[in-house]
Amino acid sequence: MDSPTKAKLDLLRLYLKNLPNSIPFVDPGGMSQYGFDFFLVDDEDMADKGPVGAINCQLEIWLGHWNNGPILFMEQGPSLCKLTDLFKEWFRGLSSDPEIPILHKWLDDLITAAEYAYSSTNTKLPEVMLDQAINAPLADIPVIRHTKRPWLGKSDTKLLKWGCANTSPAAPRVQALLLERK
Repeated sequence: MDSPTKAKLDLLRLYLKNLPNSIPFVDPGGMSQYGFDFFLVDDEDMADKGPVGAINCQLEIWLGHWNNGPILFMEQGPSLCKLTDLFKEWFRGLSSDPEIPILHKWLDDLITAAEYAYSSTNTKLPEVMLDQAINAPLADIPVIRHTKRPWLGKSDTKLLKWGCANTSPAAPRVQALLLERK
């Protein structure tokens, strides 16, 4: 998998793990409407449309269509975050498929949808702390998340750990620094 795709997957994972609190959280084992823990494609779709077409069809069913505006996340939690693992598998296993740009478009649309979720609730995007991103092992890069506490009338800054290298609005600088380390 190429570096830009990996960076996008990492960015999506960061965004999905830290979606705004206004989106309901579904605990592991709860009744998730997404259910990406058990993602399967229809055999008939696979035969008719090929692997990427079948995946595209299921993503449209589960997440909706982009043509009506950004995808709106109805919930957050581990099941939705599993989506990034699925994309990683698909990009590795289907890299030679001529229809792979469809999955790249989905990845871009999901990042845009997550950014929309933040902007529509006036929540800042999670940011990588630059100084620690340069020297820390990739799995230990901390992230700052700003959340609003309306009952206190102020913002609260939380330091969160996340399990993969990532970029944010400082994407070009952070990504370049992380790539230099390799």
